[in-house]
Amino acid sequence: MNNEVKKAIISLSLFTSLLTMAGCGKEAECDIEGSHIHKYKSNQGIERYIEGESESTYSFGSNTYYRTDDYITLDEESEKIYKVVSDKSLVGIEDNKSLLFDISDNLKDYYEFKYYYYETEYHTHYYTDGDGKQHSYTTSEEVKKYKWTTDPDHRNLTGDKRIITHVFYGYNVVKGENGNYTVIEGGPVDDIRLLIEMGYKYVDNSIYHEMEREDYLYKIGLYGHVSDEDLRPVYVIEDDEYILYDEYVLKR
Repeated sequence: MNNEVKKAIISLSLFTSLLTMAGCGKEAECDIEGSHIHKYKSNQGIERYIEGESESTYSFGSNTYYRTDDYITLDEESEKIYKVVSDKSLVGIEDNKSLLFDISDNLKDYYEFKYYYYETEYHTHYYTDGDGKQHSYTTSEEVKKYKWTTDPDHRNLTGDKRIITHVFYGYNVVKGENGNYTVIEGGPVDDIRLLIEMGYKYVDNSIYHEMEREDYLYKIGLYGHVSDEDLRPVYVIEDDEYILYDEYVLKR
């Protein structure tokens, strides 16, 4: 990554609320006195703090978090902060730094290929006859539609392709003038280390998000200003394997 990309990313700061919610599983016994919050760990090894005494919680996707015996006690102020952390499904970067770095380092940009298909659409038409009675009839038509696939050998390819990259959004819990805590968001960035440089302490429960590379470059103000050599290499996914695009072209 060159310095221009890095500067553009760090200078970008988007502010919004995070709207992910978590569901709860069966309640677990707890004999800990006083205000506290438990650490939960996902089947992928990600740790985060969640309010309540559920044995497990789940969110969108396949991440399931299970309650551990680890917890922290809370005073009045930290209780407000961790309520936001829990409600917004935030994951602490410091708590998961090694694993998050590993995830970030192993994400690969890949091509999606556009293909067309036909779908039958039905339309109902109404009319009134000379006696004032209403009638209807149905017609059908074959409509050409488009989708994207990672399969380079998919039938009906159009020849168009796009690059999918992976980005991270950072979050901080801040206290407003009214004394309430809210969430601010920053990003996107393509390396989680940049979130740390920008001062963000959390990511959301999805950890990372997929985005079309052109959209990402537009967002950071560098579309058309960086060469492919300054960005991640691009792969083709074939039979669940990642093949560098240049190697894939040569193989074909």
